[in-house]
Amino acid sequence: MSAIGPLDRAAAADAAAHHLRLTKPRGSLGRLEDAGAQLAGIAAASPPPVPEPAAVAVFAADHGVHFEGVSPWPQ
Repeated sequence: MSAIGPLDRAAAADAAAHHLRLTKPRGSLGRLEDAGAQLAGIAAASPPPVPEPAAVAVFAADHGVHFEGVSPWPQ
């Protein structure tokens, strides 16, 4: 436990700021944005490094959902 350092708040803030600069509605990735910023803070790097092998993959797509009117977010 003594090897665990404090959260790098600058890296976390940089990651959060990056999320705000992306071409998407603010907050549309929900908790994934918070998780990404926290991971950057833990890794003390923004963007955080990708583990090898990657343990989680997140995919997203529209597939006509917006046309059906069921999403609160614009296309």
